[in-house]
Parts: sequence; C-alpha cells; structure tokens
Amino acid sequence: MQRYFIEKENIYLNNGIKYINIDDNDSHHIKDVMRMHINEQVIACIKNTNIIFLCEVFNISKNVTLKVIEEKEENNELNINVSIAHGLVKRDKQEEVIRRLVEIGAYEYIPVNMARSVIKLKKSDYHFENDRLKRIVKEASEQSHRNNFLKLADAIDFKDLVNNFKDYDLVLYADANKNDDLALRDLLKLENKRNILVIIGPEGGFSEEEHNLLLNNDLVHTISLGKRILRTETAPLVIMSILAYEVE
Repeated sequence: MQRYFIEKENIYLNNGIKYINIDDNDSHHIKDVMRMHINEQVIACIKNTNIIFLCEVFNISKNVTLKVIEEKEENNELNINVSIAHGLVKRDKQEEVIRRLVEIGAYEYIPVNMARSVIKLKKSDYHFENDRLKRIVKEASEQSHRNNFLKLADAIDFKDLVNNFKDYDLVLYADANKNDDLALRDLLKLENKRNILVIIGPEGGFSEEEHNLLLNNDLVHTISLGKRILRTETAPLVIMSILAYEVE
C-alpha cells in the first residue's frame, strides 16, 4: 500500500472524524502518477514518530484530502543508530548509496573529505543542502516503510571526523587488509552499542596517513568485510546489511 509522510499540522477534525490535507507534491503523485480514485486506501505517517494512519482518499480536487479509518503505532526502525562516514564520491554513486542506506535502515550519512577523494569541496560547499537528495531520502523512506528520514550531515574533514569519535559507542573501520578473527557480532555484544559510526573510504581508498590514524586510535575497531575488495558504493551497503541482520 502506498505510503506518504505528513506533518501534524495537516491533520484536522470535522464532526469527530480525522482528515488529512496532502501537500502539492504528494497530491500530484496520488492524482497523476498513481491515478487513485475516491475510497482507495493509503497509509499516512507522521515523520519521526511511530504513528501511522490507514486512510482512504476522500476528496480529489486541486489537492487531495484523506479520511482516517484507523490510527495505530508501528516501528520499523533499527534499535541502533548507524552513521556511515563515507569518503566523498561522485554524485551518482552518492545518490545510489544514500537510497540503499535508507532502505536498509541507516540513521545518518556523513560525507567526508579525504585525501584520495575524487571529489574536492571548498569549505563554503560543506553545507549539505540538496533538494534532490532530500527527495531521494523521502521517496526511499516511503517505499521501505521507514518511520524516520535518514539524516544528511554536512560534509566534514577527515581529521575533524576523528575528533568526533568520542561521541559514538562504537567506531568501525572497514579495512581491506583486516584478517583477524574478531567477529562484528562479538563487538556488538561487548556492551550496549547503540550509536555506531562506520568509516568507509572513497574511490581512491584511504591514504597511508588516514589508515595509520585509524589503526592507532584506541577508539577504533578494524573489521573485515570479506576476502574480496569492495567498491566504495558497495561497502556501506554490506556493512549496513550485516549490522541490520545482527540486531534484528
């Protein structure tokens, strides 16, 4: 069933019945893309809450109005917050990674300016305000039945990221040369690890300086993602899938 995110302000009461006004973009989707009719059912969700509404299309005019049939709670989020710190990559790869991270359940995406990043940003461009990426997050969240939107963090320099390690319960470094036997599930069981940071290199990989900074940091646990070398757009999806499997 098609899902749409709404704001609390869009809900109103009339004769004891709840109705929801749908905004322009979603109205267009209901009318012109899905070609829905009166009485067809959809799900409406209040972003960042567990509240969802089973609704039916009540009115179709310039905008669409939904009539609430049932209100209930539903939580489809992971019980851990996973932030993916990803070396800056080309836009098409970044968009695909973000779309898949939403589906798998990531909490946050942090673009990191690393030495071997193909993309180089000026400090003035570090603010991560991008309507296309926000639309990708919204659409992927609706498709995958998320309660929350993936947080899109501003870009950050690698050394500033290292200074933020103390803010996390667990910091993981996906190292292609890692080959010891400490399993990720063992790390998750050491204690309550709710806020997790995973560091993934860019297309050019980590520089020697970045590798040594991570390897010699007591807050960082190096992990392997297998014997094969993964592309930068594949590694975030693999680690998120492993983490989701382990906690769910």
